[in-house]
Amino acid sequence: MDELEYPTQQPAGNYHAEAGALQYQLENIDTVERIERIIKGEVPFFDKLGNLKWKKAFNPMINEKGVSMIRGYLTMYLGGTKTYALSDLKDQYISDEVIDIARNIKAELMDNWSEYEVKDYAAASFIINIVASAVHAVLKKGQDATYLKFLRTTQSIQEVQHHQSMGRGFNQPSDEKQGLFNMIFGRKKR
Repeated sequence: MDELEYPTQQPAGNYHAEAGALQYQLENIDTVERIERIIKGEVPFFDKLGNLKWKKAFNPMINEKGVSMIRGYLTMYLGGTKTYALSDLKDQYISDEVIDIARNIKAELMDNWSEYEVKDYAAASFIINIVASAVHAVLKKGQDATYLKFLRTTQSIQEVQHHQSMGRGFNQPSDEKQGLFNMIFGRKKR
């Protein structure tokens, strides 16, 4: 069986498990690298052991200088994902930002067509779409503070579970706190 026949999605359950689910959700540097590689003409695949690999499949859509320009735009949004994901963004703001970045990249590509050695109009359109889609996905994490609400709920559940595992109610003070309080203000235990 050829290596390229394996799916291009990580198996569910253990991808980035060592970094933690929260860190994986907040950081998208992998996305920047993936987009760069695709623009350079590489395609992702997984080998028989499940490791992500890249293989040259077609000619680059733009040269290294153009890729560097795209990286700059991507890092501005995807590198600072924590800021966006932990924000309270409105849908109109998200739409405006995605339109702005698409227009800016279009202008960059058109103004520097020869300098960036843009392959053709289809390549330019693909680059604009892939960057705009990635930025849209990142900004949607922060829409209406949904991600913040999720984090607060998750933290509350963990706190309740921790207190229940300690054998006391959520708002009951621990024995150490009761002991310290009694030592300072209370009666001696008999």
